[in-house]
Amino acid sequence: MNTNHPDNHRHGRVWMNPPYGPGIDRWLQRFCEHRNGIALIFARTDTQWFHTYVTRADAGCFTRGRIPFVSPATPSNHCGGPGCGSLLLAHGTQRVEALWRSGLGLLIDLRVKQRVGGPFPGWSTGGCNATVREAQGTGGQQ
Repeated sequence: MNTNHPDNHRHGRVWMNPPYGPGIDRWLQRFCEHRNGIALIFARTDTQWFHTYVTRADAGCFTRGRIPFVSPATPSNHCGGPGCGSLLLAHGTQRVEALWRSGLGLLIDLRVKQRVGGPFPGWSTGGCNATVREAQGTGGQQ
């Protein structure tokens, strides 16, 4: 079985780091359907897929700083950094709590369903119902 394909069925908790670029929406669709895991994606808030699939997650954690990539093929083991920040998406209560304890960055709990009032009559949040909190763990930060 090709494990690097979004149409393969998964059971239980999953960790997903999809290919960045064309086709990421297909991976995120399957992740949202599965509803049990954590996915590492670019924090590309300017894309359609971001607004389609991130809003379906239970929580998102915007990481502090950019995550460096390493490769055993390079002498320094450092392949350079990504072009933007990262976001960890969570589906499932245990996954949300794991991100909360991680201390990796700013956690936005998207499970909150109440409407947030605004400063003007008839003002709307445009469907953005969330609780924002800083992850409590140390996440390797001193």
